[in-house]
Amino acid sequence: GELQLTVENHQVTSFNGKLLQLWVRHTVPGNELTKLVGEFKTVVDRDYGETIGTLASDWKRGGGGETNIGNFISDAIREGASAQVGITNTSGIRKDLRAGSVTKLDMFEICPFRNVLCTFTLSGKELRALAERYAQSLMDGKSSIQLSGLQCSWKRADAKAILVSLSVGGTEVQDEKTYLCGTSDFVINQGDKYLGMATVGVTFSPTTVYQAMVEKVKKEKTIGAQ
Repeated sequence: GELQLTVENHQVTSFNGKLLQLWVRHTVPGNELTKLVGEFKTVVDRDYGETIGTLASDWKRGGGGETNIGNFISDAIREGASAQVGITNTSGIRKDLRAGSVTKLDMFEICPFRNVLCTFTLSGKELRALAERYAQSLMDGKSSIQLSGLQCSWKRADAKAILVSLSVGGTEVQDEKTYLCGTSDFVINQGDKYLGMATVGVTFSPTTVYQAMVEKVKKEKTIGAQ
């Protein structure tokens, strides 16, 4: 804005002001730069606007436990990483999605990051500790992760979650065996927060979580409630 003041004897005796418009909403005259930007926008809109599948029921986020959108993402991570267990952080899911056509842009808006897939191994004992921690968070209604590939039953005992059974791929988990887990580099970098432990021997993939999600939608074509 612009303000004109008249000051006499250290006092303002009159003033006049006006607002200055700093932007315009009409079409900007074209030049070489706007032409280049327009060409890139056309390519991006065409690529990300591609319909890659259909969602049969709404995807909705939630911080208190398992969600259908969280199940899909952790499944996509597990499959994309060729792992036995998939893990994603709940807070990284940034958008709900209504049933209907699914585009690449929808996938990117749900997880608008360039995090890559990672794999690491856990012993059966460590996997059991992760499952117990997860079950406790479900009981407390504040889960920070979503899991895929684990089948678990548990019971309440004195405000604690006690595992009754734990299996991977239909086979009971054995403490001395190792299991391949897949997640994102973001979760790996905050292992203590999300996994309750630091990970070692991590393998990083060039594939992003977004790419794994897109590939899963393309493969399934129609995504049901999970």
